[in-house]
Amino acid sequence: MLVIRREQMEVFRRLAREQFENQMSDHLRKFFPAQLAHLDDRQLSVCITRAIDRAAGYGLTTRRSCGHFLNLAATFGWDFDTREENAWIGDWLSNPELGPPASRLLHVAERCKSLLRSGRMRPSSLENSPPVQPAEVDLSRRQ
Repeated sequence: MLVIRREQMEVFRRLAREQFENQMSDHLRKFFPAQLAHLDDRQLSVCITRAIDRAAGYGLTTRRSCGHFLNLAATFGWDFDTREENAWIGDWLSNPELGPPASRLLHVAERCKSLLRSGRMRPSSLENSPPVQPAEVDLSRRQ
C-alpha cells in the first residue's frame, strides 16, 4: 500500500499553488496588459500571492473563485476589497449569511460590472495601488 506522508502532501500543495499562480500571471498579463505594465514579474507574483491569500480569507479557495477574485483585483486594484470606498465588497464577501463564498463573489462581480457600466465605479489605475516590493512577502514556500 502506498502511503503519502503529510510532508509530501505539503510539497504537492505548494507545487499546485505555484503552478496556479504562474497560470494566473500569464492570464492576467494577457487580458490586463495595460493595467499590469508597471509591474515586473516578481512584483506581479507578490500581488497574486497576496490576493489569493486574501481570497482564502473570504473562503474562496477554488481555482475558479480565486481566478474571478484576481480578475476583479486586476480591474479595480489589488486592494479593491479593502479600500474604504469599497467597504461593501469586503463586508459582502465576509458575510456567510449571504450564501456560499463563490455565490457571494459572483454577486460582488455582477454588482461591480453594473456600477462600472453606470459610471458609479471606475477601473482602478493600478499604478496608484499600494507599492509592491518583492521583499515584503515570504516566498520561501516556493521551492
